[in-house]
Amino acid sequence: MNLQLGSDTKARIQQRIKTGRFATPTDVVLAGLQLLEQQEKSRSAEIDHVRELIFTGLQELDRGDGLDGEQVFKDLLAELDDK
Repeated sequence: MNLQLGSDTKARIQQRIKTGRFATPTDVVLAGLQLLEQQEKSRSAEIDHVRELIFTGLQELDRGDGLDGEQVFKDLLAELDDK
């Protein structure tokens, strides 16, 4: 695969290589892809967790357990802030 990179991107890659952490431009790109995959997995896990909280809340409503709507949203926001 051949990629066309702008001069700014090339300079940023070269900067990373100069630090000594990366040996080649390919190493820099691979590290970036790994980070992107980690972020996507983390985001997916957060979405699954929120869905689980919503499902649990719906089950409680089906049982007739009342919930304070404002408190539910405060709890959801607090959960997201903790991540």
